[in-house]
Amino acid sequence: MFDNQALYVHIFTDDSDPQRIINKYSKAINKSNIVFGYRKEGNAYNAHVLDDFFSMMKFDCLIRGDSSYSKVAQLFGRL
Repeated sequence: MFDNQALYVHIFTDDSDPQRIINKYSKAINKSNIVFGYRKEGNAYNAHVLDDFFSMMKFDCLIRGDSSYSKVAQLFGRL
């Protein structure tokens, strides 16, 4: 779809070991043109909630779960 265009994919997570998630996706996708990013420190279920919410709105594409939190970020991002 993107003809091997360089892509930045940011993983928004509260997981205490986000690198494990990145490794799993990197291995499954196996494309050198995709760069993964994530918050490297301070991940917790109650940390950076607003920062992540407003950051999600800035992305061109949001692959998200079915939560109200991510739905609202997607809708506000279209404004």
